[in-house]
Amino acid sequence: MKIVRLLLAALAVFSSGVLSAESFTLESKGNGAWSDAATWKPARQPKAGDKVHIRSGHAIIYDVKSPHLIPLLHIEGALATDTSGNRERTAHTLMIKIVE
Repeated sequence: MKIVRLLLAALAVFSSGVLSAESFTLESKGNGAWSDAATWKPARQPKAGDKVHIRSGHAIIYDVKSPHLIPLLHIEGALATDTSGNRERTAHTLMIKIVE
């Protein structure tokens, strides 16, 4: 099994709380690739400094390599990696909502 290094220097925070939409600069609007602007609202790729929210029910495929810092990556849906190449993402805070 190929191990993909997705997050470097990440602080994992398991949260059942909800952040407001105003907390994020970018939110998923459906399933799609991280690199596809159509995956996001507003329609553009995530960039350094963005606070990214993957909404519940959405599956995002991480298909890029970027050393740029994402200060907040909040995952309520699913994030998987495309293993066809070297993938890297640096995040300050990773929030995962666990649904039981």
